[in-house]
Amino acid sequence: MPLQLDRSRVTTNTKLVKAFSFDHLTSVQFEEFCYELLLRLGAKDMSWRKGTGLNSSPSDQGRDIECYFIKDDPDGSEKRERWFVECKHYKEGVPPTKLEAGLSWARAERPDVLLFVASNALSNPCKEFLRRYQETERPPFRIKQWELKELEEFTISKPDLLRKFGMTDGFPFLQFLHPAHVMFLRHPPLNTLDYFFEILEKAGPHRFREALGTVSLMVIKPHVKFPTDPNETLGDLIQGSTGYVDFRKKCYELARVVDDRFLVRAIVNEVLCSAFGAADRTDLDRVLKNNAGLINHLESEKKANPQEAEDLSRQIEEIKAMMAEIPNRVETSYKLYADFCNEVIAPLFEQRIPDPPEVIAFMEKFIGKKTKPSQERT
Repeated sequence: MPLQLDRSRVTTNTKLVKAFSFDHLTSVQFEEFCYELLLRLGAKDMSWRKGTGLNSSPSDQGRDIECYFIKDDPDGSEKRERWFVECKHYKEGVPPTKLEAGLSWARAERPDVLLFVASNALSNPCKEFLRRYQETERPPFRIKQWELKELEEFTISKPDLLRKFGMTDGFPFLQFLHPAHVMFLRHPPLNTLDYFFEILEKAGPHRFREALGTVSLMVIKPHVKFPTDPNETLGDLIQGSTGYVDFRKKCYELARVVDDRFLVRAIVNEVLCSAFGAADRTDLDRVLKNNAGLINHLESEKKANPQEAEDLSRQIEEIKAMMAEIPNRVETSYKLYADFCNEVIAPLFEQRIPDPPEVIAFMEKFIGKKTKPSQERT
């Protein structure tokens, strides 16, 4: 029986996504976060120069963290770079005066790198101050600056760090994954192309045209001409047919040189990624915020370029109309994603085919005895 989605767990609350922020941390906690991050980025011989048990570090002598990074030279030798790290925990932009102690100590001690880490951002006057300082003083050390954006990029692949410092509520999109999708990720089945297309055509490939379209382009690899008109769409540039029939035909051609069970697994994985990407409710706020930012940018362009006001106004109205449609489009995409999981993914687990001979041979060699062959579904 096909796996069914528990609709009682589905919610349209897009506030589940916790914004990446350090505002809830104290200054000492932010320093500890920086210490842990640097450690995970490969820092060696680390020293956190916190002088007291208070929520600040008055005895750090111009730097909060001292560490080394090892770099490989082309001749195979290693070079140790000494880093001084100043952690600046401010909810607003860091002012220039807050950099002076770090710069003074670096001038005296001459590390290889002086890094300023801001929990939000360095203020514009602060950035200008650093630019002038490097031009006029020509310090014997490199100056780096990491702000909120860089810290988010460094941390996104370190969920343990996010959890430790209370910067994530987990991964809210997980509660929206269909059970069949989860099972496919954990224990992907082996399926033949014949069986896959039998199931897909029974469900109706036209219903999943958008998700299948992405994998069709990847499989068919049509020729795409160079654009000559800014109004040309991707469909205008693609040469040749990329419909379902062409996709199916190309899959069977590829199966002559690639095991079809591997091919089915790759196709299904790509379709699931595409389908869930369009259906992910937890990404809605980010998409709307990005479009709102684009509108603000275009409004500024209107004021700066009155001669283009009419064209820019048209673009703004088109974006606003698209934004109004996005929530309903996401809901529709989610239903199609769930239908695909129920009608295509879940039935894939019903097929039983023998393991590939090379897998059987490997397993027999590994365990030291013959294995019992699996039975193929007819």
